Amino acid sequence: MRILTASLLSITLAALANAGEIIAWKAPISNLAYEGVEATGVALLKNPPEKSPFFGDKDVLWDIRSILPEEAATAEWAVWNKTARRIVVKGPWMAIRKMEESLNTASQCRITVEAFRIGGDGGAPDFTKQPDASISLVTRSGQKASGSRQGDDSTIKLEAEPTVGYRNDFIDLRMIVSTSLSGVPDLEIYTALLFKADKGVWVARDFDGESGTDIRVSAAIELPDGTPYAEMMMRQEGDAVVPFRVDRSGRKPIVIEGGGTLVSAWLSFENTKQFFTGEESEETDPFADDADTKVAANYEGLPTTQAPEKLEPYFGGEVVDMRETIRNMGIMVGENDFVGFDPLNGRIFMFSKDKDEIDKFEQIFEPFCCLQAPENVAVTLHDNGQKRLMGRSGQKASLKSARLETKQTSDLEIEPTSNGEGTLVDLRVLYEEKSGKEVAKGFNTSATLITGEFLEIMTSKSPDGSDSAMKIKAEILEVP
Repeated sequence: MRILTASLLSITLAALANAGEIIAWKAPISNLAYEGVEATGVALLKNPPEKSPFFGDKDVLWDIRSILPEEAATAEWAVWNKTARRIVVKGPWMAIRKMEESLNTASQCRITVEAFRIGGDGGAPDFTKQPDASISLVTRSGQKASGSRQGDDSTIKLEAEPTVGYRNDFIDLRMIVSTSLSGVPDLEIYTALLFKADKGVWVARDFDGESGTDIRVSAAIELPDGTPYAEMMMRQEGDAVVPFRVDRSGRKPIVIEGGGTLVSAWLSFENTKQFFTGEESEETDPFADDADTKVAANYEGLPTTQAPEKLEPYFGGEVVDMRETIRNMGIMVGENDFVGFDPLNGRIFMFSKDKDEIDKFEQIFEPFCCLQAPENVAVTLHDNGQKRLMGRSGQKASLKSARLETKQTSDLEIEPTSNGEGTLVDLRVLYEEKSGKEVAKGFNTSATLITGEFLEIMTSKSPDGSDSAMKIKAEILEVP
């Protein structure tokens, strides 16, 4: 039961009307008109339309309101800041949302790998210090890239193939990293991970009890001029400028104190239209004369309300009351339940103690809720030293270590598979230590591990009666 009147969408969008928001995008004017400042109606400004941190004293400004998309024509003003290369618009949220859709710009990925020597007892890594070797490489999504750097006492190489999510918030990265630092074994790492943009992770460790190497990898999304993608859309708050972060991610359910669960989903304008009309696209008569259209145009008597106090940390302030709408879609909304649409961040949310109704909501508004992204798994092996390797559930990863001068090598290969509930990991693992061509120690096995707990994967007893044990642990990690 998804069929609703188109007027409901209009009413919802009308609730976004909140003149006074000033937003700036790092995007070329050609996104709006290929003629740029030569387009009809575009005019050079002698003065900014109002005081704003987006405008400097010597900035060259152009009035571009005449070339805005039709749906954004309600903007109070629109300026192309040629000096800062930003499009700045003041207007209601409805206009802002339409501008956001029109100003998508090219982006690419920057992969950074850092190598740190380990000393002492091999304690927790310190990634605040200067790395002993690093490399940073820019490439487009879906393209293979490679780079290397050789110094006096270090060499680092990177082969990478990143795939940026269509929402520009996650990066699926396959990579091979090779390092050679003086005084520690050479490393070669092959793995695949899912990254959250602008976050770094501790991917690997090779420590023999005396020295070794930690590897940290980060992935960022940038505009062609090097501007972080997070700064592509900026918002004015008083006299300050802050990144405007639209949370399009699939959030995990939140258990609210006192009972009940809060779930939410981000909706684009087009998806919203599809959900509320039941059709992907439909021509409407702009001259239709009906009561619903008049109400939407005047946005009087809108179903807005304050979010319940218990939800204010997540959806505070005035929201569109969607309870009756959701009931019409076949979802039961009890007296103590709440469903709303937050116009500020474009998310529809539901709070309820009824798990079945929560499930219905998720099935409708999170069409890909059953296609969970693969989880990252970190495997740690303890013997005389410590090895760590991070990989993706269901895929193979490897860490190879070699001291060329002594011909001592070690290989760790893993293939972890999470049970999807965060409690168990099925692990296929191969480990070998060699001196020359002879295997001094090793195992090849499959085991089920309790997440976060060490398991004695292999024990042995030497001729002198001493015992030794190799312990292994698997941790399922949140996407960083």
